[in-house]
Amino acid sequence: MQCPLCKNLMKQVVIADVTLDACTVCDGVWFDRSEMKRVIEMPEATLEKSDLSASLKGDTARPERPGNSPLSCPRCGENLWSYRYGATSEIIIEGCKKGCGVWTDGGELKKIRDYLEESRKPPTAEKMREIQKRMKKADKEAGRLKDPVILNMLRESEDTFSGRMTNEIIRFLNDIFYGKRV
Repeated sequence: MQCPLCKNLMKQVVIADVTLDACTVCDGVWFDRSEMKRVIEMPEATLEKSDLSASLKGDTARPERPGNSPLSCPRCGENLWSYRYGATSEIIIEGCKKGCGVWTDGGELKKIRDYLEESRKPPTAEKMREIQKRMKKADKEAGRLKDPVILNMLRESEDTFSGRMTNEIIRFLNDIFYGKRV
């Protein structure tokens, strides 16, 4: 399979029971459906010992923003769609509009794991304000979307995020945005 970013041939990497496609040049990783969630939940030590360890350390500084991506799906050739992981993070990943999978640049897998780890911590007042700002930004971005496949990709990444949020954050956000308690 060809890397969507640098067009080099990717190599298959097996971690536990998950087979991924990783680029040895740019350290990006292609995740077929549901593979990302399984990999994110793996222990750090498992990933550090794998052929994905370079992807955890890299840091591709590619200017990105949500919307159409110049990258193409390595499975079907369709243009990828850029969106925020977890809807409120600053991490932009690309997903296939047809649902083939998700592309992460080098270092983004580490950023996602760090983001999820941070979301497990009890929120400070400053963190709550930051989350509120990100939620408003994500709401504006999501308002422009009409494609059901893209909305589903957002929901799937949000499920991973919200599954790890503390109850205090969920209650706080419901109070702010909906004026009610859960």
